[in-house]
Amino acid sequence: MKSFIITLEGNKLSEKLSSECIVQAKTFGIDVVPYKAILGKDKKYHMDLNNFKVNTNTKKVMKEGHFGCFFSHYYLWEKCHILNEPLIILEHDGYFIRPLPDDVLNQFEDVLKLDYLDPYNKDYDKTISNNIDNSIEYIRDIKNITTQRAWGWYTWGAWAYILKPSGARKLIEFCKQEGICTTDNLLADGILNVVLSKPTIARLHPFFNGTNITKFTTIK
Repeated sequence: MKSFIITLEGNKLSEKLSSECIVQAKTFGIDVVPYKAILGKDKKYHMDLNNFKVNTNTKKVMKEGHFGCFFSHYYLWEKCHILNEPLIILEHDGYFIRPLPDDVLNQFEDVLKLDYLDPYNKDYDKTISNNIDNSIEYIRDIKNITTQRAWGWYTWGAWAYILKPSGARKLIEFCKQEGICTTDNLLADGILNVVLSKPTIARLHPFFNGTNITKFTTIK
């Protein structure tokens, strides 16, 4: 399965984290290829190129970094659709901590998010550590452990997930018809069939803990 990690070229922190995540994935037999991130400052070019509008129903204002993050993911969704095969999509902080199960592609229809937890929760690291050896469950009824916004229930962030062509097509069609919003808001059960892995398969890079968690949104 092809795997890509979105990396901000020229950003030392992004390049460092991305490199470490690539090495970490390799230990689990996953070959990850860097994917050049779209810069938020180029949002007008990409909005015009795709004839997109911003959908404001989520009530979350898109900042410059959100646009860069969205388009970086969106072009990988297009790649998934064109190739007609599943892709592993990571942000520069998508850090594998266990191998993918052999039957993982049989467990979901559209998208499998590889971390079900909220990294802003003070027990994030502890919960991951306590559950690292547990067998994988696939959570299909996600309402009890997620957040609800305009497009349904979703989990924070988009640092690690597997997308199938069916999901890519739904995302592309939605964006063209309804407009765009922040990436994690689009990976919601009102748009896609969303499944979560429990325990975590790929976490937010361990760098983002304590005071460093504030950097989570600033370098996207």
